[in-house]
Amino acid sequence: MDDSKRGEGIKISPVSNRTAADSAEGKGRFVNENKRCLKLAKEKSREKIPDGFFVPKEMEPYPLPEGWAWVFFDKVVIHYFERKKQLPKKKYRKEGRLPVVDQGQPFIAGYTDQEEFRFSGDLPVVIFGDHTRCIKWVDFDFVAGAEGTKILRPVSFIDPKYFYYLLKNIPLPDRGYSRHFKYLKKMPLAVAPMPEQKRIVEKIDLFMRKIERAKMLIAEVKESLALRKAGLLQKAFIGYFGPNGPEDEGGEETSSAIARQNGRPLPENWKWVPLGSVVHFYTGSPFPSGLEKGKGMGYPFYKVGDLKYADENGYLSEAEITVDEKTRKRMKANPVPEGTVIFAKIGEAIRLNRRAIVPRPACIDSNLMGMKADERYVDDKFLFYWSLKEDFFRYTRATSVPSIRKSTLTAIPFPLPPLEEQKRIVRTLDGLVKKLEAERRRLLEAEEALGLLERSILDRAFRGKLGTAGEKDEPIVLQVKKTFSPSRK
Repeated sequence: MDDSKRGEGIKISPVSNRTAADSAEGKGRFVNENKRCLKLAKEKSREKIPDGFFVPKEMEPYPLPEGWAWVFFDKVVIHYFERKKQLPKKKYRKEGRLPVVDQGQPFIAGYTDQEEFRFSGDLPVVIFGDHTRCIKWVDFDFVAGAEGTKILRPVSFIDPKYFYYLLKNIPLPDRGYSRHFKYLKKMPLAVAPMPEQKRIVEKIDLFMRKIERAKMLIAEVKESLALRKAGLLQKAFIGYFGPNGPEDEGGEETSSAIARQNGRPLPENWKWVPLGSVVHFYTGSPFPSGLEKGKGMGYPFYKVGDLKYADENGYLSEAEITVDEKTRKRMKANPVPEGTVIFAKIGEAIRLNRRAIVPRPACIDSNLMGMKADERYVDDKFLFYWSLKEDFFRYTRATSVPSIRKSTLTAIPFPLPPLEEQKRIVRTLDGLVKKLEAERRRLLEAEEALGLLERSILDRAFRGKLGTAGEKDEPIVLQVKKTFSPSRK
């Protein structure tokens, strides 16, 4: 959902209820991280624009329409900052009077009733994620989240919503989980005359509402595909695709050939067995410090983050890092065999329920666990599909950091049909899942196209190419001069 609209459904005190006393108190509580910026925002008695305010001609990223100007970020943006007013993540709650907004991907990270943490500066503001580069529009009472949450507001001659869209159009470098605000502060900003800023915002809002509706439709279809896939997997492991499946000519309905074992239904030729009796488990090795990325002829070294790169058939591609035999022995890492199903065994990554199959013997990180089918009893792909329908998080230990024990997994009941029937089920699932994956790819392509359209709209907007120019607009340079005019009260 477009961040500029996220606050509409949140039941909180409206901005209009904020009193003058609240604002005065907020201005007194918050300090500007960049003192020059705060000085610029408040100083009204200077006779000329300070040096270094406008971007020199030779440093301008591209030509702007007449009446526009390039200005430096740190000259026109107020950064509200007070560490003691940022709510630690461990204090977030699922319910509360005040929403918590932080640098994370979810627009609302949690809630709190701790009024003393409420942001009391001027609204609206823009939230910038120092580590994540997330940008959020906030026009409602809120509490700032933990470290990395930057609260920004432009000076008077820049419309706040214009500033929000402007930030979304800035191509910041991706430095992983490093800090990014230091790069943002050095960026030049393309500023239009104030009347045109408002027309630009109005036009972008219109386009973004249409894009958001399209994204919501795509999300609904993706959810439907996920439910259909989950339904197929559930059916597969109660014998729906076996010899007695209803799609077989002359076959009986599965329900007529059900035998109940352990309180759960299975076809008569299936049986429940402990998972540990038909698979072998493998643990990973700590990632060695100083090991550089590089591909070679050694063992692929997979980490938790690699799970998301499994292809539509569940197989991983080559890892970013490989280790040779000498390094493997030094690490004391036991390679997992080809066909092993790997998954996260510690931390919040378990909740994602991602699985992947290694395409050849490989080493895995200590945050991963692997299970390899005993080929006398279980087909590798049958084990993989079964694991997809299982929520491994329910097998975690109730500690501050969730984790899965091998001893817990070995005791899980596993539905075991005859080996030939397993292969038949796998072939059926392969065909059905392939069709679902084809639909999912088309949705991803549509999402990508919408993302490109959104970036194109923003790029054109801040080059003055959305048809928003006004013949009588006062140039932004004159508006800036008025801000610094000694006669201005």
